[in-house]
Amino acid sequence: MYRTLEDFAYNTIREAILHGELKPGERILLKDLEATYRISRTPIRQALRRLSERGYVTLQPHSSMRVRPLSPEELNELYALRRAIEPIAIAEGIKRADDSVMAFLDSLLGEMHAATEREDRVSLIGLNSKFHRSMYEPSGMPHLLSMYDRLVGICERYQWTQANAPVTELRGDRRHHEEIMDAYRRRDEGRAIDLIQIHLEQAREAILRHLSSRGALAP
Repeated sequence: MYRTLEDFAYNTIREAILHGELKPGERILLKDLEATYRISRTPIRQALRRLSERGYVTLQPHSSMRVRPLSPEELNELYALRRAIEPIAIAEGIKRADDSVMAFLDSLLGEMHAATEREDRVSLIGLNSKFHRSMYEPSGMPHLLSMYDRLVGICERYQWTQANAPVTELRGDRRHHEEIMDAYRRRDEGRAIDLIQIHLEQAREAILRHLSSRGALAP
């Protein structure tokens, strides 16, 4: 399933953080990870560097680290940056998207609809990111896409706080994506930009509500 021990360590520690087995602010020792996963320190160190880049852990001296706390300040910064670059990405994507892109986006919407109706929240998180990335891919702007990928990678932990969102919220999110797709299909740049801004702000507000209700925010 995993190509390397580093991949195994990365995915296992990441999932432990996402599922709350390792909690925000919790200290983690390399020797404990070695004992738990029964692999050597080198792949664990490599995995932790990757997790640090994606905002999962904060590396500290003396072979220790902590699970990085979630904070409203970071959430606000991440979504401010997304609201700055995604309107550019969608406008440029619309200009260059061909019929195959439109068909692929329609197929993703179908998958999102099915996942919503079976209340598969975990699949929806991945499909949501894939849908956005696929709209922006035709833009031909590799630096912007790299920035987007990094931001979304850090946002992942925050998005997972919505894993228990009510189905009414899931259906509302699906309607937002359908509206965005309608503007994209009609190549209405102005409408698409407005909708993506609204969508991102509503996502930020929803995440903040879920974080607050779970008491998951850093003091």
